[in-house]
Amino acid sequence: MAIHDASAPQAESTSELSLLRAFEQLSSDLVLEMVVDKDGLPQGRWAGGAYQMITGYSPLDVHELGEHAFPVYGEDRDQYLEMLKTLTPGEDHTFEIRLQRKNGRIRRVASLLRPRFENGHLKSLFLVARNAEPTPPAEPVSDPMKERLQALFDHALIGIAVTDLEFNLTELNPTFADLFGYPRDEMLGKTPLAMVHPDDHDLTRKGLVELVKGDTHSFVSTIRFVRRDGSIFWAEFNLTPLKDTEGRITSVQIVVFNITRRKVAEEELLASEKRYRELVERLPMPVAVLQDGRVVFMNQAGAELADVERPETLIGTTADRFVKGRARKRLHKLLLTALDPGRSPDPKKFQLEFSFQRPDASLVEVDSTMIPVTFEGKPAILMIARDISHRKEAERSLKEAAEHFRKLFSEAPDPIFLADPDRAVLIDANPAVSRLLHLTRDQIVGHHLTELFPEAGGEDVLERFQQHPDETEKPPPIETSILRTDGARIPIEINTRIIHRRGKTLIMGMIRDITARKQAEEAMLSASRLEATATLAGGLAHDINNLMASVMGNAQLLQLDLRNDETAMKKLTTIGRAAKRAGDLMKQLLAFAREGKYQSQIIDLNESIQDTLTYAKKSLPASLKIEQELDRTLWKVEADPPQMSQMLMNLLSNAADATGEEGSILIRTGNLALPKQGRKCGRDLPAGAYVQFEIIDNGSGMDEETIQRAFEPFFSTKFQGRGLGLAAVYGIVENHGGYIQINSRPGKGTAVCVFLPALEIRLTDTQDGIPHGSEPILVLDADEEVRRITEEILKRLGYEVIAARDAVIAAEMLAEFEQKVRLALIDADILIMGGVSVIDDLRREQPDMKVMMTSGFDIDESIQSMLEQGADGFLSKPFQLEGLATEVRKLLDQS
Repeated sequence: MAIHDASAPQAESTSELSLLRAFEQLSSDLVLEMVVDKDGLPQGRWAGGAYQMITGYSPLDVHELGEHAFPVYGEDRDQYLEMLKTLTPGEDHTFEIRLQRKNGRIRRVASLLRPRFENGHLKSLFLVARNAEPTPPAEPVSDPMKERLQALFDHALIGIAVTDLEFNLTELNPTFADLFGYPRDEMLGKTPLAMVHPDDHDLTRKGLVELVKGDTHSFVSTIRFVRRDGSIFWAEFNLTPLKDTEGRITSVQIVVFNITRRKVAEEELLASEKRYRELVERLPMPVAVLQDGRVVFMNQAGAELADVERPETLIGTTADRFVKGRARKRLHKLLLTALDPGRSPDPKKFQLEFSFQRPDASLVEVDSTMIPVTFEGKPAILMIARDISHRKEAERSLKEAAEHFRKLFSEAPDPIFLADPDRAVLIDANPAVSRLLHLTRDQIVGHHLTELFPEAGGEDVLERFQQHPDETEKPPPIETSILRTDGARIPIEINTRIIHRRGKTLIMGMIRDITARKQAEEAMLSASRLEATATLAGGLAHDINNLMASVMGNAQLLQLDLRNDETAMKKLTTIGRAAKRAGDLMKQLLAFAREGKYQSQIIDLNESIQDTLTYAKKSLPASLKIEQELDRTLWKVEADPPQMSQMLMNLLSNAADATGEEGSILIRTGNLALPKQGRKCGRDLPAGAYVQFEIIDNGSGMDEETIQRAFEPFFSTKFQGRGLGLAAVYGIVENHGGYIQINSRPGKGTAVCVFLPALEIRLTDTQDGIPHGSEPILVLDADEEVRRITEEILKRLGYEVIAARDAVIAAEMLAEFEQKVRLALIDADILIMGGVSVIDDLRREQPDMKVMMTSGFDIDESIQSMLEQGADGFLSKPFQLEGLATEVRKLLDQS
């Protein structure tokens, strides 16, 4: 075994240099790529290197061999397949195994296997194998060839030495000394063990001892040596015993091959797949020397290409034996031209692609380069060939890829153009550019950038190109606009990159219509303005609600005083309804501005129907007949008034659309008590108490399919549904824990039934249906009028009231109050400004006291936070007497 030293002397002649470079590319390694099928079996995809030399099969046979592309000997196959199951990602596997060659012979190889996994599954294998059998003696060659190879050997390619039985050097050639960096005379008498790397010392000494004892015929190992200057190199170390005529061992021959380059390459192969591919690209090529049209030398790779086992069998063969077709005449002409001493060699004329014919008549595509050299003192041709079958396939794939890219370019939804930065004109554009600009391709290609993008976009593209000439940089996008031929102005964004095409630097521009993004940005600005409106509406609603609390409270107190005066009661009722309506309007404004935050309260659905009809009739046809059958004993429900109003409006609008201007609508309410699960209005309902609400029209009706889809968002027909109408109704009913059912037939009208849970309230004491009590209650509100009216209402309901304008005064009053205060009504502003400590301070005086927050706002994040930190309930201003009485009673009863 030998190592090629990088410092080897240069060959003396052109022919020697050519051969030396060709020999340096030789490799005895088999290279094989396999893919794993669905059954987990590796299938051959590509082979190179010494594949044919080791297996006897041509690399072209790999696809046909399939799972036997790596022809493991039958007795070792189970072991091989089991080994494949143990592979893990990121780890290489080395092993020795027996292969069965094409001619049936068995050969042992040492292999390195690299697996590739995707998503945890083994996808492919890359295998490198080399012959592990003892190297057979070389076939005899002619004396001139032997002399030439010997000359190359003597020029520092191999290091040889001899030691005595004590392992001291007694003879060495200059190459051996050069490898270790010592003068030859200085090395004599030294032991090579002293130059072995410490980590390899024991292995080497053991081999020497076994060799001298006669336990082995030779010792071959890959070890590291330390040069005189301390540098380390890898070598294949070959020891052979030398015997006298009587068979006794008298000395040991050492042959050293510097394999540092190969070791580095192997390490790079294991370290990086990219490096490994680069290494594969440098695998050996077939090399031959031609004289007088005949082969006088061929390497092993050439023999493998010809599908013969030994190169010597091809010596003397005419070159045109392997060349078929028109390439044969071309070969003869090239040989004559190359050997003409009167012509200077032109490398372009010494390139030939041809089909190489093997003995079995199979063909291999070959690309050959012929270089004039002097071989054994005579003119000759050095031919270096490459199997280009894979390259041809790659060219076809590249062509397909180019066609695929062109297809993607043409069919891309985003406009893409290519521009020449020197002339600032477009040289290519996909159809999407034409669609965007409303121009034909001829009106685009060849035109200046500033013509197509006059809004400074074209100039910006060129400026970006000058600022970012490196294609690895990604300049920021350009925002501009275009004025199309149809007069429409379209905002666009241009992203540019530097690319190279056919050796020329180009600008690639990708255009994006950003109309939707601009609209979204405008929507965000609108949202910001809406948030400002929400803030203004919130403050306005708070102040008006406080005023309405005073109006409504005083009106309700007067109703208690003047309940026998029918005329006064009607006027007070009107005042109360107007105040309530004003409060509801402010709640709707606040809910709209705050994207639908609602507050439920106890309501009479009959009153909601009357209020809604008051303003709904203005938007309905005047000729539409609306009848009412309202149950005057209707139970209360807990619901959000604006949502109930929206539900009623949507149902009325749908019914009006279905009936037309001459139609009629019946609105009906009633109580429904189900002691157990029952069926009503065509649907099953759980046991419980319900308030039933129906809207019945005499319109065109719906078929079954339309009924099934009626609640889908944006579903509509020309008779029923508009956008989110019924979908919104369905959501409102569901959010209130209710049920809805549609009953209809084509031409027979439609009935929509809504069932809402009836309110169940535990009342300690009631007068005229309004809960009363006698417990002490704290009212804490900074607004004097709201505080006064709340105090008066609670006193009318029988409660003892303590009123204060701030938390400090309230705490002092509680400290002096001898009774147990069960409940505190506190304005939310006082709690939010003072924080949870306000509740803590008040409960320090009255530990069991419940806290109900009151506010002109709906529940928002700050109010919700206080509810989570200690407040027990919330009541929205302005509150009606009945609602205030009910909520107060509910909290008191909980304690």
